[in-house]
Amino acid sequence: MVRTLRTLALKVQFGVEDQVKLVPTLLKCFPCLETLYIMSVPSEAPLNVDIEFWDQVGFTECVYSHLKKLVLEAVRGEDSELAFAKFVMERAQMLEDMRVLVDGSCSRDVVLSRLSSEGCVSADATVLVERHDGTAWTFQRAIDLLQSDPFGC
Repeated sequence: MVRTLRTLALKVQFGVEDQVKLVPTLLKCFPCLETLYIMSVPSEAPLNVDIEFWDQVGFTECVYSHLKKLVLEAVRGEDSELAFAKFVMERAQMLEDMRVLVDGSCSRDVVLSRLSSEGCVSADATVLVERHDGTAWTFQRAIDLLQSDPFGC
């Protein structure tokens, strides 16, 4: 376990079961994580992920006790992406800011309505669904020590 890591950025193919199962394992390695960025990457193969998977994930300390910010980027509105978003919304007691950045192939309103039907455990959380047609993630920005949040949108 690495208790000092506060910000983590991942690229995940939510349509690939092995990658989805790796996410909670990684999160358990960083129990004090406060900020999580996930870029959703399209998968070549058809979706083979059981969306009920997130209901079966056990206690994840960083999500329950420390996660303050989640940014999901390049969301296409797939069930597996939204299942992860709901997992966080239902468990993250310290969540302050959740942003779901939808790509051009997805309806912002559809994602917003699907997420708004879920309750957020944190009363102070702001959940925004916004259109996003590019990426803020670059290696140059990530290594720039002057940036307080190298993956910030």
